[in-house]
Amino acid sequence: MLKNTGILDQHVLALNRYWYPINVTTVFNAICSVYDGRAYFVDEQNFTLFLFVVWVENWSDAIRFARIQEEKVVRCQSFGIRAPEVILYHQYSGTGGLNECKPGKVRISRRNIFLRDKNRCQYCGRKFSSQDLTLDHIIPRSRGGRMTWENIVLCCIECNRRKGARTPAEAGRTNGQFGTISLLSRGFARSI
Repeated sequence: MLKNTGILDQHVLALNRYWYPINVTTVFNAICSVYDGRAYFVDEQNFTLFLFVVWVENWSDAIRFARIQEEKVVRCQSFGIRAPEVILYHQYSGTGGLNECKPGKVRISRRNIFLRDKNRCQYCGRKFSSQDLTLDHIIPRSRGGRMTWENIVLCCIECNRRKGARTPAEAGRTNGQFGTISLLSRGFARSI
């Protein structure tokens, strides 16, 4: 039986198989989904995917560091595991409708965009540190582009400078040069 109900009610970002945010669920539901084999834990530092057993084993190895953040540990009868911040439903490609998830509840934030795009520039495809990336409107704000999941991507400073206030097509970019955007757009097409 799981203890420490305060941690079990904390929020976890739920992503579909295309890394598109589908909702925010609880730590309890996230752990159950991963334990049942429907999802993976996502390490928010390097975006590695973990099965339940591997997550527990890795956490046991690092338990001495957990004392620093004791409030992020879910205590079970014989072990403790780090509470996840992100999970990925590996076979789900929709934009909501899971038992724990209702569509349209994920807030657009800088952190969630970084999680979705995995610290990768969506124009050149290279990985950068957080301070070397900016948020970019695919359709510029000056042309009516809104702050939506479909219109906001991460890009490096150089690509953002080159693109300027133009659309990707005007800047000479094709879908193949966008990294994960073309993959995500298939998921968006189903939901529209």
